[in-house]
Amino acid sequence: MLPQRLKDAVLQKYSYEFVKKYLNGELGRDKDVEEFEFLLREAGIDLAYNLFLRDYKGNDDVFGIVIDRDYKNHSVEQMKRIIDECKNKNYRCFISTPLFEFWLLLHLVDVKREYSNNLRDIMLNAKVSDKHTYTSKLVSEIAGHAKGISDAVFKKFYLNKVDYAISQANSNFATDLDDLIGSNKSDDSKCGKIGTNMPELFTLLREV
Repeated sequence: MLPQRLKDAVLQKYSYEFVKKYLNGELGRDKDVEEFEFLLREAGIDLAYNLFLRDYKGNDDVFGIVIDRDYKNHSVEQMKRIIDECKNKNYRCFISTPLFEFWLLLHLVDVKREYSNNLRDIMLNAKVSDKHTYTSKLVSEIAGHAKGISDAVFKKFYLNKVDYAISQANSNFATDLDDLIGSNKSDDSKCGKIGTNMPELFTLLREV
């Protein structure tokens, strides 16, 4: 049932014997197994999405993904591959760096003014507790909510502040995908530039 592209990828890199041993639980944990499992996860997502597209009859829809990017878990190479794959399939890709909480923070305060001395801390976004990274803690302290957002909190802090967040993102921070995913030139550049291209998603939504 796999799309042909993924069938070809499996056959080019993994032998029938490897796949058989994996399915029988005969392989230990190593890099090859981890990469194979990543390919399987990608295959599952790709298969489900292709089946959805096969049955969907929309004419003017735009398909895309919103990525909660964390440089510690998503390398520059992985992000480039994802963006290339989206371009090949004509999907839109929306990224916030660091993590989606930065997009939320843009609704709450003038980030460039309030945190001018803390922008590197936001970029590195270190884990500061069992529940929070640096940026998510800022959001929690300002808006008084955890990861989950109730309807009441959403209406109070976010619903009517979308244009404010869009204005900040476009004026003060990175919006280009290449800037958001960064490069391997240095440890800091691997984090990507602070920003988000979420305004592009809202432009699309408002065209409907």
